[in-house]
Amino acid sequence: MLLNELNISDGKIINFNSSLLELKILLQDWQEQRWLITFKDVLSIQSMSVECEELSHLEILKEDSFKTHTLEYFSDENSINYFCYNFYGVWSDRALLTIIATDNYSISKLDDH
Repeated sequence: MLLNELNISDGKIINFNSSLLELKILLQDWQEQRWLITFKDVLSIQSMSVECEELSHLEILKEDSFKTHTLEYFSDENSINYFCYNFYGVWSDRALLTIIATDNYSISKLDDH
């Protein structure tokens, strides 16, 4: 499954945590189904109190000012390999969570148990 196939409208990010190896996002969709999104190869994260905020949509960009700024710190990385993943809330036209990462991610549907 690709991120742009996941219906995040009216869903929310329950929590997220990052380490040197990965970023894990626990997302609950509008039907209360929980999903685990795991990003590998993450360069940067910007969060504006995204936990439990109602989401409207996800935007995936090849070019973004935050990506440009991030890559200034990682001059040995090829910018063509990275994308900007923006999670938007329903109450703002600005991203609540922005991730600069490759397309090396996985999405897992979690059991209700």
